[in-house]
Amino acid sequence: ILWFIPGVNDDNRFGKSPPPNPLSVKITGLLFPAFFLLAGIVVFTALTQYLSYKARVQVFNSLSLAWRIQGRLEIYYLENNRHASTFSDLGLPYKMSDRGVSQVQFVNPNKFIVTLDGSVPQIRFQTLEFIKKNGQWECVNGSLKAAYRPKSCKITSPE
Repeated sequence: ILWFIPGVNDDNRFGKSPPPNPLSVKITGLLFPAFFLLAGIVVFTALTQYLSYKARVQVFNSLSLAWRIQGRLEIYYLENNRHASTFSDLGLPYKMSDRGVSQVQFVNPNKFIVTLDGSVPQIRFQTLEFIKKNGQWECVNGSLKAAYRPKSCKITSPE
């Protein structure tokens, strides 16, 4: 408001009137708020990218856990000439969790479901399904959005 209310141009009881502000002060006064606006945009963009990165890291952690489970399932089959029926057959707890994973559900010897934990809001408690088809494990379906899935994880049913 003080920018738009002119002061007294003459001397007054407070002393002589100050000289007018130079052009550099006026330009700085106009650019200062623009700097904070630009800084806010940069911070918002950086935070969004960081959260996206954090979500992808959590998905990768869940995939690394899934790969360990797949390896154990293959070894169990080779050693026992039959499929495991539970995680306890593999020497794993009934409800498994790891960094970024709240639980892994054993459905059958050819399918298990990884549920992500709630530490990243965008992918909170979403799932990835791992199914063995034709001797190969595939990461398919589940509720995890396509934006956070690695290329190796396909969606075979509509979201």
